[in-house]
Amino acid sequence: MILLDLPHLRIVRDLARKKKTEVHLVGGFLRDHCLGKKSTDLDFAVDGGAVAFARAFARKVKGAFVLLDKEHGCGRVVCKSPLTWTFDFSDLRAPTIKADLRSRDFTINTLCVDVTKLKDTNDLQENILDYWGAGRDLKTKTARMVSAGAFKDDPLRLLRAYALKAVFGLKI
Repeated sequence: MILLDLPHLRIVRDLARKKKTEVHLVGGFLRDHCLGKKSTDLDFAVDGGAVAFARAFARKVKGAFVLLDKEHGCGRVVCKSPLTWTFDFSDLRAPTIKADLRSRDFTINTLCVDVTKLKDTNDLQENILDYWGAGRDLKTKTARMVSAGAFKDDPLRLLRAYALKAVFGLKI
């Protein structure tokens, strides 16, 4: 899949470049892409100002903006064209994208792409960054926590493990 196949992602890239903001596509969309599954739910980690970025993106795509968490900097944009697309923008939860991904639940959700560096002809797969062994765990169909504190930080993640098992047939 090349960037030209995803016009919304190209708009995110162009907006990030214009605002000189680092934006990474992260998580489930990339996991699903690697597993050969289609998804219309994209998550982005923004290096500050995620809510303002989401509002600007909503204006560009004529989508509906929803403030999810003002305190932690998280906003959602929903648009139809003809499918319903959901875009979540969140401020980084750590000083770097690598550290941010370290605070996530499972390795298979830690894949990322630096959107600002994408060219129109880039293949998305070739630009995926894998800091925490997600590719290996996808190949072995394993849901492995990223850090020892993953379940302590959010006990509901244990339920998510079983949801991933049910949907993708993963070992926990």
